[in-house]
Amino acid sequence: MRYVKCYLFLVLVYWVVSINLWSAWLNDVPTTVTQPDGSVLECLASGDEFHNWLHDREGYTIIPHPKTAYYVYLEKKDGELVAGSAIAGRDNPRSFGIAPHLNISKEQYSAKRALFDQDPSLRNTPVT
Repeated sequence: MRYVKCYLFLVLVYWVVSINLWSAWLNDVPTTVTQPDGSVLECLASGDEFHNWLHDREGYTIIPHPKTAYYVYLEKKDGELVAGSAIAGRDNPRSFGIAPHLNISKEQYSAKRALFDQDPSLRNTPVT
């Protein structure tokens, strides 16, 4: 009986510890990207497998502009997050009136996570 209790306790501990291992949240991982003009931009990456983003040390979010392919600072216009005109690493986002730490809402994050769970083709590993 003592061994059964010990075994059940270990299973419970394993289960509790493994709950936190499902996602790999990372903060401020140094990374570099290359701008179309060949200049190198040093920035940080944060997030997990459901949503991740680039940003600078001051917390300004960086995304590739869909038309120019330059990495630019994310702006909020009319309640929407859009690629701005301030080029990351060259322009000062404060002078453009851009707020730091712009990102998707918790609801949008939850929707991305739910979609990931529903569509196995979005995963990077095989699903059996």
